[in-house]
Amino acid sequence: VVPRDMAQDLSHFLLSTRTDSRKVQDIRRNPKLSLNWQDQRGRQGWVTVKGEAVLQSGANPHDRVEIVVHSRRIECVSYTEGVMA
Repeated sequence: VVPRDMAQDLSHFLLSTRTDSRKVQDIRRNPKLSLNWQDQRGRQGWVTVKGEAVLQSGANPHDRVEIVVHSRRIECVSYTEGVMA
């Protein structure tokens, strides 16, 4: 899933998915989640966002639902850039 929008300070992310997806069922059971991106360049690295999700009905609530992820913790490692945070 690719975020549709994100805050400049990475405090929240906006995702969209089908209302009948397993992601939606999982979030209803437990809103805590993590998002992960991998850096495939050079020696590689990753960014992990840990937070809580809120489901919101989109323009057509029968087909799509928006997932707003509120970041609680962000971890970043880039061996290429020399960053560990």
